Amino acid sequence: MVHVGRSCDTLSRMNTTPPLSSLPIIDDLATAIILIDARLHIVDANTAAEQLLQQSVRYLRGQHVGHWLKVPRFTIRRLQVLLQQQNRCHLHQAPIRVNAQRTLTADIAVSRLKSDPHQFLVEIQHLAPTGLLLSQANQLPDSAMHHVLRNLAHEVRNPLAGLRGAAQLLAKKISPSERRLTDIVIREVDRLADLVERLLGHGQREPKVLGNVHQVLEEALALVLMEKPPGLTIRRDYDPSLPDIAFRRHAFYQAILNLLRNAIQALAGQGGEIRITTRIARGVIIRDVAHRTAIRVEIADNGPGLPEHVYKNLFAPLNPGRPNGLGLGLSIAHQAIVSQGGAIQCQTSAEGTCFSIYMPITDHEQQTSKTHSAGRR
Repeated sequence: MVHVGRSCDTLSRMNTTPPLSSLPIIDDLATAIILIDARLHIVDANTAAEQLLQQSVRYLRGQHVGHWLKVPRFTIRRLQVLLQQQNRCHLHQAPIRVNAQRTLTADIAVSRLKSDPHQFLVEIQHLAPTGLLLSQANQLPDSAMHHVLRNLAHEVRNPLAGLRGAAQLLAKKISPSERRLTDIVIREVDRLADLVERLLGHGQREPKVLGNVHQVLEEALALVLMEKPPGLTIRRDYDPSLPDIAFRRHAFYQAILNLLRNAIQALAGQGGEIRITTRIARGVIIRDVAHRTAIRVEIADNGPGLPEHVYKNLFAPLNPGRPNGLGLGLSIAHQAIVSQGGAIQCQTSAEGTCFSIYMPITDHEQQTSKTHSAGRR
């Protein structure tokens, strides 16, 4: 992923807005950057944007950005509303038609210039492989893959009952101080049994409950820390001000656990570091629904990155590119997040891989959190 925040800040602090081509730090970026005015008309564009749109900047100037980036009309309208309310907004996994022959999926970030509040920088991150996979993953229940998962669930069901019984017997023979370990085994067996029932279509959909994402992160970490190989470091970077949200707790836990285990596999035998970061994201649009704020959870590793053939089928079950296991973890993680209105994305390079989860925050949740915070003072 190319980070352009510093470049945008540099441009924002200038008294006048120079042509993007005169700023090497902007024009040399692989990320497409477009400068637009408050009416969404193109003012300027860097070389990467020219290549993306297959037009010269001289030709693009003065044209409506919606003419070239064929985001659905309601998304453009929401974008205009968001830009009136705040200085930055994001469109996640936005479908874009560049021209009559070419369609792609992209993350779009729009930032208001500090030097000219009537102009905005548009950063476009092309996510074509991920976009394709998200579409495929949403069709999983109607595909042959779903039958494979159901058969697998049947095979797992009986051993789980034996594991639970063995853990209960063991708990009676060990000291109270050691029962924490058998409690973890029983809890994980129950969680897997619930997952199996849902895969088989027997279980009811988990209701949403109000909770704190950090508590779920810590529960997943408690299990992962017992599994992690020596030499691997896990660091936390939490935002303590995050509000409680209504979410499907067990599904969210499953997604976090799968992503953490995926990161450990990526660093197998290399040591390395996994960093878990939580932040507030503002102006988030997920599948054409605008959210004023969302919780962003990032799980990043500094491994070698994902090969293209793996990245291409990242969220597909039974990913043929995975050297270990069946590749079900990321497919289940994706479904666990998307099914409750969130989004999950992946950025990978030779420096590592970062999965980002976005969970929308409602106005009621934001207000409830403020009330609870005031009561604790």
